[in-house]
Parts: sequence; structure tokens; C-alpha cells
Amino acid sequence: MPESIQQCRSSLTFAQLHALSRGLPPVCLLATSDGPGAGGAALNLLTALRAAGLDVELLVMAKGTARGFVHEIPLGRKWLTVARVLKRARLKAHTAIPPWFELFSLADSPAKLEILPQLRRAGLVHLHWVAGFVGPRDAVQAFGDKPVVWTLHDMNPLTGGCHYTAGCERYKAEKCSHCPQLGPGECPDLAAGNFAAKVAACSRLNITVASPSRWLARCTRESDILGKARCVVIPNCIDTALYRPVQSEWARAFCGIESGRKVIAFGASGLNRYNKGFVVLKEALRLLARQWSGALPVLLLFGGELPEEYRPEGYEVVSFGRLGPSELAHVYACADVFVSSSFQDNLPLVLQEAQACGTPTVGMKHTGAEDIIEEGITGFLAEHPGLPLTPTGEPREISSIVNATSARSLAKKIQDVLLLPKASHEAMRYAARQHAVAAFAPELMAARYLHLYRELLGLPRVDMGEAPCR
Repeated sequence: MPESIQQCRSSLTFAQLHALSRGLPPVCLLATSDGPGAGGAALNLLTALRAAGLDVELLVMAKGTARGFVHEIPLGRKWLTVARVLKRARLKAHTAIPPWFELFSLADSPAKLEILPQLRRAGLVHLHWVAGFVGPRDAVQAFGDKPVVWTLHDMNPLTGGCHYTAGCERYKAEKCSHCPQLGPGECPDLAAGNFAAKVAACSRLNITVASPSRWLARCTRESDILGKARCVVIPNCIDTALYRPVQSEWARAFCGIESGRKVIAFGASGLNRYNKGFVVLKEALRLLARQWSGALPVLLLFGGELPEEYRPEGYEVVSFGRLGPSELAHVYACADVFVSSSFQDNLPLVLQEAQACGTPTVGMKHTGAEDIIEEGITGFLAEHPGLPLTPTGEPREISSIVNATSARSLAKKIQDVLLLPKASHEAMRYAARQHAVAAFAPELMAARYLHLYRELLGLPRVDMGEAPCR
């Protein structure tokens, strides 16, 4: 790994950002948990904002880290358990849930937001992934007329309950009636009731939406719930000092993979979720194996065990569970290519982290991966396979999703990276690291959020020379 890759740095410093924090009141971030995934993104932003001198705290229902300024609310874990029990009871009436079912959350929450002192003293509230934590009715009472920034991490704030719609567009104009992900049920229209509660609450709150990707911003602007709110695009930040290139020999030793073998890495939380696209990835790997000469690449997996129905034949699989940042950096650095095959995704954190470690990436077109991957420079984008549901919510034939075109495109893009000459592969590694630092460094995202806070609170803009929100 060339030393120059590790020397990529953002030109903006946290010391410079203290000028942006001056005059700002306390800010309160809320997230259901502090990691991994969306909770980790909230934690990354908290760390960056505090380094910039802002008085900011993060409230969660379940704290999993030892970080200071992250507070588990009183009875948070109890309330979270109650919320899960209530959800199971409500969903139990739906006995024909289809295979493409995504995570579904109720709109209400048992948590009592109005009693939280950190929320009362805050001059601005910043929501992240708050399913099961912040209910629309409680939010109106707890937030009042304070400015609210809502960083979206999936589609749940836009829908009657699902976190990704699988292609259904009833959240745009049909108020999520008769949700196709739930199937028929004995109780009243659960999704439509959630949807109505969200519409009523959001119309009374002073909300500005921050979408990490252009894809989710487009969905937001077309939605009935948040379509009238201002929406800006601010990517999630990652710690580019933690996620950085590692010497190949060290990475291979950590993963137990011999030198010279090609390595394809992929991973996510919830590996059994249909939206992760492993049904297409499996077919792509089968096509790749048919035209590969020599030993097949090693598949490096993290986040859990891949379900048996998604395991490709003939490949050696090295599987890790959940890993910390330092361990993940070794896994990313070990790979010749990292693949994200999700059908719908906001701004895949794994692609950001892989790029920061100098690993070329492959993702899907028409997802948030388009905001991360520069075609032919930092990786490649495969043709999107299509979604399980039509815009009206009707199921599509599986053969139209796992088709020759989509699987062949994904196989080709993976192969294009694996067969790059060494010099070209090193150039792509360098470009990946350079892009991650330029686009996702924590000091840059802290600056953009501080500018947004100042604007919403009526404070004068401080020119730092970096790109504004768009």
C-alpha cells in the first residue's frame, strides 16, 4: 500500500470549527441506540460536533458504548422492550407476511420525552434513527416550536411503518393504505393509522430534513409526510482516522487468508433481510465462477452467518461476526473488492468505510451507492435488478428480479475490479481513500451541520470556505 494513500487528509480542522459553534445553544441528538449502523452514524456526528466545540449530547434508549455525553434515558431499555412487545402483538394479526417483508415499526412509543432534562435545555433537537423511541404525538408536546433537524437513515419516517418499501410507492399519495408488506390482517389498517399520525405531527413541527443521499432526498420530496419540509443533503461522516488503509500483509494475516488469493468482501447487519440483495449476489457469484480460471476468490463476510439459501457453491467462505473499527479496517484492507448488493439503501455505511480503507467497491445503481462510488475511478455500479413490488404495491415475479441482466452486470463489475492490473488496482485504492476523506471526513460534516444549525436559529453565517448544504 503506497504511503501516500495513508496521507490523505481533509484541509479543514476542528480548531477552525470552534468559530461556527460560538453562540449556538445546547443541541440534543436522539437515537434509539448508539450503534452499530444508524446509531453509530449518530455517535460519529456527536463526536465530531463536540470536537468542534458544540455543547451537544446524545440521548438513547439503549446505550452500548462507554462514550461520555451519551445518556440512556430513565427506564430506556424497559420502554424499548415494551415497544417491541407491542409491535409483536400488533403484527401477530398479519399471518401472510411475504418474503420481502422489511423491518416495520409502529408510530407510537412508550417513552416519556417531556421529562428529559437534556431535551428541555436544548435550543435545537436533532433526530436520527428513532423508531420505537420518538412517537409523533409525544414529539409535538416535547419539542414545541424548537427547530428540529431529522437525519434520515432509511425510509421509515416517510411511510406508515416499513423501513424500505420494496418498490411500493403508496407512501407518496395513497397514505400507505393496505400495506403489501404486512399482507392481510384482522386488525384495522395498521400502516394507514401510523401514516396519519405522522402526517398530523410533522405538520405541527418545525422540521428540516437532512438526507445523507440524493436518492433518499428524492424519496423525501415525493412523500406525503415530509414532502413539504425543507430537505438538504448531508452525508453521514465516518472516522477516517479509524477507517484507514492497512498493510496488505497484516490484513491477510488477521483474516487468515494466504497471499495471492483474490478476496471478495461483503457484510451487513441483518444478513437474512431480503433487501440486502444476497439473492442476486449469489447468482452473480455463480456466473463469475463459470468463467473464472484457477482457484475461486475467497468470500470474506462479516456481520453474522449468511443464511444457507444465499451461500454460493464452490467458494471458500471466511465469516466474522460483529467487529470493531480496527478489526473491520483489516477486513476491508484484505479485500480486493467490497460488494454491496442492497436493492434499496440510503448511504451504505459499509461502502463508506471500505473506501476510507482504500478498497475498491461495487454497488447498485439507483441507490445511495451512487453518491459514494465514482464509476471506473473508485469502483463500479451494477445495473439495478428491480424491486419485489410494483409502485402500486403488486408483487413481481422473482424471475424479473433475479434475471440474467442484473446478475450478469454485478458479476462483470466484480470481475472488472478483480482483473485490474496491479498498477490500476493500486490507483483505484488511492482514489477510493482520497474520495472518502474529501467527501465523508467528520470535520466536513460537522461544519455543514453547524452551518445548518446557525441558519435555523437565525445566527449569522461564518464563511469557512467549504461546500454549503444543497
